[in-house]
This record gives sequence, structure tokens and C-alpha cells, in this order.
Amino acid sequence: MIITLAPGRANLAQLETIYRDEVSFKLTPDAFEAIEKSASRLLDRLEGNETIYVVNTGFGKLASVKIDEAH
Repeated sequence: MIITLAPGRANLAQLETIYRDEVSFKLTPDAFEAIEKSASRLLDRLEGNETIYVVNTGFGKLASVKIDEAH
């Protein structure tokens, strides 16, 4: 069995099955497009030196601590 995941249509039951039963999955072509678009937007924001929670900061109590770009 292979579960196909699509942006906006994946559900918790599918993810649980993949995790618990170690079922294989594949992504739809539009999922790859969404991943590329998201990654591009994230990189653009980081190049602008924007602070983005958990991406370049700590989390929880460390949310106000910016992580050095080298790390």
C-alpha cells in the first residue's frame, strides 16, 4: 500500500497510518510545486534578515533569542 499525499487534502488518519504502520507514501506533483514555492519564500525572507520564529530563533522561552546565521 502507498498513500498519496496532496497539499490541503492530507488528513490526520493518513499521517497516522504512515507513522504507525510504516506505510510508504508519495507526494503529488503539485505538492512539490508547493514545497518549492514555500522554500523560495522562506529564503527570500531570511535574506531580508527577517526574524522567523523557530527558523532563526529559539522556541518557547527562547523565542526572543535569534540564532546566528552560521548555525
